[in-house]
Amino acid sequence: MANEQEKTVIASANAQLRQFLVSSLSDRGYLIAGECADGAEAIRQTRRLQPDLLVIDEDLQGLRGFDVASIFVEEEIAPVLFLTRTFSPAVYHKSAKTTYFHALLKPVDSDTLGAAAAFLLNINKRIRKLEKEISQLREKESVNHKIWQAKRFLMEKLSWSETEAHRYLQKESMKSGLPIGDIANNLLKEEANGKIK
Repeated sequence: MANEQEKTVIASANAQLRQFLVSSLSDRGYLIAGECADGAEAIRQTRRLQPDLLVIDEDLQGLRGFDVASIFVEEEIAPVLFLTRTFSPAVYHKSAKTTYFHALLKPVDSDTLGAAAAFLLNINKRIRKLEKEISQLREKESVNHKIWQAKRFLMEKLSWSETEAHRYLQKESMKSGLPIGDIANNLLKEEANGKIK
């Protein structure tokens, strides 16, 4: 079952297929935030509603379904389940290139649709979580590097030991209420601007 917060937008020019998609996903706990038959309307709804999942049929009024799906995939707005009659080279390439795009052959049954939707959402949640963790690690590494640079400056400038330099940064952090990384960064900026003689 999907989390009720997982909003979905469904786009297909085929009213019968659209009704099937709405019914199948609703039964699995997805919140159907929008549905439409037109490619331009799919773009408008998606930008306005910011859904967690898009189900886009290749058959849309106006813009081609594949072109609409490609916009959302390139901008990484939401994962796209793309319904198609054939795996064309373009569809295959898009599926192989990104986790934001997964193609299903029509006709599709309810169980396959549900499993594909769950898989696509879960894999993207895991990837986004990993990306966030990597970003946090890089930020921590950057802060630690600045702290080391500040300590090295103090050690060279004042002939302090590393322990003394570290204690100084800690005291300044406690005095100002700022993180030690900010203290180190400010010290390095002052040194770079020639404010420390």
